[in-house]
Amino acid sequence: MGKWREIGNTTVAAMHIVLVRPTKILIIDRAEKNRAMYSDGRYAYSSEYDLTTGRSRTLNLKTNTFCSAGSFFGNGTLINSGGAENISGAQAGFQSVRLFNLCDDGSCDWLDFPSYLEIARWYNTMVTLPDGRVFNIGGSIKATGANDNLANNPTLSGSCTSTRRNP
Repeated sequence: MGKWREIGNTTVAAMHIVLVRPTKILIIDRAEKNRAMYSDGRYAYSSEYDLTTGRSRTLNLKTNTFCSAGSFFGNGTLINSGGAENISGAQAGFQSVRLFNLCDDGSCDWLDFPSYLEIARWYNTMVTLPDGRVFNIGGSIKATGANDNLANNPTLSGSCTSTRRNP
């Protein structure tokens, strides 16, 4: 029987985590108090962790990703959308779209569009289609303890595709 042991520190709690390169993972947290901080004293909500070196790199994410969804475009760009209220220095994420274009040189960071979605999405779902487009589906239009007819958002956002290319 094996056992688990701590082997590193991502500096940001992992609400979402994805493998973005063979040895790198991207961590996304909701807006809360993490070890990672920006120079202006705000807490950081995203980091990139190198599985080989054990180093964490803080990423610049401005909107609250709590209750968000994510998927990958056909070209490898990560898209994340929706979220929650403004809290702990983060802007509201309900109508946000965030893009992370992968890179090998350590310069990549989030592109954050706080008001890009036409309608708010909280606990939405995203799916990559065979042609590389991504659909953004469902959720609620606001944070709620229990979904109802007033908050339910059973809509499908228009499909989209990234025009960005990997290096």
